[in-house]
Amino acid sequence: VYNFSLADGQNQEMLYRIDSFYRKEKRTTEEERKVMVDAIRKDLEDAEGLSVRESEEGVVVELDDILFATDSDELSEAARKQLAIVGRVLGRYPDREIRISGHTDSRGAAAYNQNLSARRARSVVKDLQDNRDVDPRRMSYQGYGESRPVDDNATPEGRQRNRRVEILIVTE
Repeated sequence: VYNFSLADGQNQEMLYRIDSFYRKEKRTTEEERKVMVDAIRKDLEDAEGLSVRESEEGVVVELDDILFATDSDELSEAARKQLAIVGRVLGRYPDREIRISGHTDSRGAAAYNQNLSARRARSVVKDLQDNRDVDPRRMSYQGYGESRPVDDNATPEGRQRNRRVEILIVTE
């Protein structure tokens, strides 16, 4: 159950049921995860702005191109093209839980960045659900704002890298 505080001051509670979360039989071995990473990396080798890496929880597809205009949660046309590719990748793993996380740079107020990152992650979920036929019961999202930078926020390049969306294909 998630509680959302909306910009207009309202609170909204939402319940999500993610089918694979408690199913331990869906865990993979380290070798199986490496094979998965290699297969996804091959699928993405011609795709600009997409990268893949292994994490403790699974396989992360990072949308590291500019996906949104400043202060917007509206997906750019380039983002939609990236999500078409990601949707095909996710279609190869229909029994996996998908967690989408939004991130921002450190410019602006922390509370605003938190809200913006959640709205952006939600936009990705909505596109995957509505346009890529990814089952919404296996997806969840969360905004992390500026709390998980991957680069230094002191430079324009670092801030750009920190403004990203990550899609985790859960294997643990």
